[in-house]
Amino acid sequence: MNSEADESPVLSDDNAEFLPDGTSRLSFRQLFLFAIDHVSNEPCFANLFSNDDTDLIDKLIHLSENSQILYLNLFRRSRKLFRSKTFRLPHEINGENIESLCTELTENGFISFDVDCFSDTELLYMLGKNDLVNLAALFKLPVKNSGRRAIINALLRSSRHPSLLNFFTSPRSVNKSRLRALTERSLGPCFSVVKAYADVLSQTLLCFSLTWMKPFAFTRTISLKAVLCNHIYEIRRMRSGAVSFPAYAICRKSIILRNREELSKFFELWNFRQQLDWLTMRSKLAQAYEHFQKDLDLLRTVIENPTFHRGDLPRFLQRFALPGLAVRLVRIGVEICERLRKYHEAVELILIVLSSDLLTSTSCRTVYFFVKRLLLDQGTHCSDPVACLKKVESLLPILRGLHPGHRLEIQRQIGRLIGEKSDNELSHFWRGKNESSRSSKRDGDSSLKEEIMADIPLDNMKELKNELLSRLKCASVVNLSAPTSASSMDIGANRPFYLWMELDKDATGDGLTTSILQVETWALKHYLRNEKFEKGLHAESRIYTTLFVLLFYDLLYGVDRPDAFYCMCQPAPLDLFAGDFYMSHRDLVEGRLEMISAAKRSSQTPETESVVTDPVSQLLIVTWTEHKDEQCIGIGWNLFPDGESDIELFWCLGPQLVASICRLLISDYANWSSGLPDLTLWSPSSGKAKLVEVKGPGDQLSSQQMVWIDKLLSFGADVEICSVAAVPRNRYQHNQ
Repeated sequence: MNSEADESPVLSDDNAEFLPDGTSRLSFRQLFLFAIDHVSNEPCFANLFSNDDTDLIDKLIHLSENSQILYLNLFRRSRKLFRSKTFRLPHEINGENIESLCTELTENGFISFDVDCFSDTELLYMLGKNDLVNLAALFKLPVKNSGRRAIINALLRSSRHPSLLNFFTSPRSVNKSRLRALTERSLGPCFSVVKAYADVLSQTLLCFSLTWMKPFAFTRTISLKAVLCNHIYEIRRMRSGAVSFPAYAICRKSIILRNREELSKFFELWNFRQQLDWLTMRSKLAQAYEHFQKDLDLLRTVIENPTFHRGDLPRFLQRFALPGLAVRLVRIGVEICERLRKYHEAVELILIVLSSDLLTSTSCRTVYFFVKRLLLDQGTHCSDPVACLKKVESLLPILRGLHPGHRLEIQRQIGRLIGEKSDNELSHFWRGKNESSRSSKRDGDSSLKEEIMADIPLDNMKELKNELLSRLKCASVVNLSAPTSASSMDIGANRPFYLWMELDKDATGDGLTTSILQVETWALKHYLRNEKFEKGLHAESRIYTTLFVLLFYDLLYGVDRPDAFYCMCQPAPLDLFAGDFYMSHRDLVEGRLEMISAAKRSSQTPETESVVTDPVSQLLIVTWTEHKDEQCIGIGWNLFPDGESDIELFWCLGPQLVASICRLLISDYANWSSGLPDLTLWSPSSGKAKLVEVKGPGDQLSSQQMVWIDKLLSFGADVEICSVAAVPRNRYQHNQ
C-alpha cells in the first residue's frame, strides 16, 4: 500500500487558535507531534496515561526527524507487515537508507522484525504472483492459470493435507514448517509496527479528536489509526489555507474519560465499531453478528453498571462518554440482527437499552429508534404485541418528551399494532393505496385486537396512542400532471424523470426545448412560470438553516462557554444540538429572537436603495461578508449569489415566520434541522413567499415533514403540498 492511499482527508471544521506559530504549511509530522504534545499537557487528560505511556511519547519526540517521518508513515497505514526489499521510503526522506532508520526504530521498540505473530495466510498474501508460483512448484502443485488467491489456498491445503508422494519423507508437521520456512525465505526481512506502542499513540490521538471522531463511509479496509489521522490532515488543510473555519475559543472544563480503564474500554469499543462498520458495509452480516456477540458482555456491563454512567456531564457531552458509545454499538447490533432476521435477538438488545437508567439522559433520536424497533420487531415480527405495548406504556412519561416527529411515528406504529387509527392517521397525510390495504388487513384481525384488549385496558391504549400527539394541521394539496418518458407500467415502480417543455426562439422545428428533470425541479419550474414567482430554490431545510446561522453566527461562535468547543475541527458548538445553548443563554437568545420578530424594513429611496439600515439586514450582510465560505454547520454559501439575496428572502418570508423557525432550530437543532418543504419560492417585488412540499407517484409525507407543515401553518406561512402525477408523454396534452 502506498502512502498516498492513506492521505484522503475527511472534511470537517476547525479553528487555528491552538496551532503553533511559524510556517502555514506544517508537515504531517509537525502536526502529529503538536497533537501529542497538546494532549500530554491538557489537564482533562492527565489521568489517562501511565508513566510508561509518557516515556513512550518522549521516545517518539526524541527520535531523529527521518525516523519520525518513517514511523508515522507506517503508523497511519492499514497494512500490518512490510517487506524491507520492496518498501519505498517516503519522499520527504532524502540521503538515508532504510536499514539505519529501521535500526533506530527497532532499538526504541517502535517496530519489530519478528514475524512469529503473523499466520501463514498473512505471510503468503505478502508475496507477489511470481513468488507464489515458484513456491507452489516446490510443492508440486498444479497452479497453471490460477489466480493469486487460488494459489494461496492450494498452498494452505497442501500444508494441512500432505500428498502421498511425501508420505515417507515429510510428515504433516514437517511439511507445514517447510511451507512457513520457504515463505519467510521468499519474503526476506519483514518488519511491523509494534502494536502496544501504536495503541498508546492511537489513544492519544483519540483524546485529541474526542468530539470530532465520527465513522465515515470507506471503500477499503482502513485502520482506526488511519481514521484518527484524518483529523491531522484536516488541520493541515486549514493551516495551508485550503479551507477556512469559524474562530472560536476551546474551553474544556468537563472530563469525559475519567481514568485509564475508561480510555482502554473506549478505545476497544471504537476499534470494535470500526470493524463492524467495515463488515456491514461489505454485507458480511454473519461475520458482523459473530463479531458483535464477542463484545456483547462488555457493552452490557457499560450500559447496566451505574459506575460508568455520566450524569455529572453536561447533556450534550454525555453522548461522547463510554455509555453513549456502547448504546450506539447496540444500535448497530440491532440493525445487524434485523438484516439477518434474528428478531428475537434484536428484541433482547433493544431491551438492554430500554431497561437501563441511561434512557433518561439518552438523546430523543436514540429513544425513538429503540422504541420504534421494539414495536416492529417484538410487536410485529415476533408476534408479541401485548408484551411490546406494555413496555411502551411504561415508557409513556419519557415518550411525551420526544420530538413531535418521533411521537407521530410511534403513534402510527402503535395504531398498526392495535388496529385503531389515531386522528392523524385519519387525515389526508396517511391516504395511500399501500397504507390503506395494510390498514384494512390489520382491522380485519379481530382476534389479535381482542387479545390486546384483554391484557391492556382500552383507556390505557387510547392514552398511549392519542395523547402522544394532538391532531396536526393539514396543508392544501395541489394536483398536477407531468409528462414522463417512462411507460405506464414503470410509473410507480421507480422514481421517474419528468419532461419539461418550453418555447425557445433558438430551437428548431416546433420551437420547443425539452429538459429531463426530477420531480422537484419540474415543480419548481412550474411555479416559477405558471404561478409567476420571481425566484425559487429546491433546497429543503438548507435554505432555512442558512438564514438561521447567519442570524445567530455571532452568538453560536462568539459567546465563550465551557465545553461547547471541546476540540479542534468541530463543525458546530456541541451545545447547539440538544438545546443546551438556548437553556444556558435564554435571555441572550430571546433578545435576538425579539429583534428578528420585531424587525421593520427601512423605507428606501433611489438614493438609499443600496444602503442597508435596519439591524436584521445589517446582521445578515455583515455575517455574509465577513464569514463567507467558512466551513460551519447549516450554511449553504452557494445557495445565494450574494448577501443581498438572503435579505430579500428574509423580508419575503416575514420576520415573524423566520423568528419562529429560528426558535425551533435554536432550541433543538438536531431534530428540527430537517424536514422542511422541498421548494421555497419568493417574489421581492410583491414581498410574497410560498413553501411547497413536492410528492411524486407513490411518495408519502414523512413524520418529520408532517410536523413541520403543522408548525409552519401555525406560524402563518403559505404552505401547500404539490402532488405530481406521472403521465406517459404520448398521453400528455401539453398546455400551451
